[in-house]
Amino acid sequence: FTPVSLAGIVVNRNSLAGVTASADKTYKAGDVIELTATFAQPVTVTGTPSIALTVGANARSASYASGSGTTILRFRYTVAAGEADADGVDLPSSVISLPTGADISDSSGALSTAQLSFVPPVTTGIKVDAVAPTVSSVTGPASGTYTTSAVLTFTVTMSEAVAVTGAPTLSIAIGTATRQATYNAAASTATSLVFNYTVVAGD
Repeated sequence: FTPVSLAGIVVNRNSLAGVTASADKTYKAGDVIELTATFAQPVTVTGTPSIALTVGANARSASYASGSGTTILRFRYTVAAGEADADGVDLPSSVISLPTGADISDSSGALSTAQLSFVPPVTTGIKVDAVAPTVSSVTGPASGTYTTSAVLTFTVTMSEAVAVTGAPTLSIAIGTATRQATYNAAASTATSLVFNYTVVAGD
């Protein structure tokens, strides 16, 4: 037969070119893990599509944040206090999820689920440590009688390395009085914090 020109029929090849993840580092509580989805052509977003994440053993999701009308969509998850993942977060699903009321579309209409699939990026370097350090133990000076000008030393051992800023103090009770032992940065380490108190007349 004689071929027929079908110039009015357009095949739209818009598809998800790929998904990239934010920088490899350890994320703390309040930090944002971002996933960026790049499409072949601009897309319009309605509702809140999402990408599934696993943080530790917990199912989480990065929710759509911005990019409608462009080729790049950004999905974000904010790390919550208490979360931990030492070997990197996982992407258990390789498809952008469209919950009820959500849609990703271009000029030809909604993209199908198959067109929203992607090869998961490597996320082993995206670690999470949002567990606050705790005090493991406190040791005080040796038993004995301390007189004026004697220095009492207290060592606070932390559950993990910490960064100290400013001039923290440690409250101690001497008789019925409350005194403050001052932080000794020179004698401290990241996990052992040393505080000193100099006995004054009347203590």
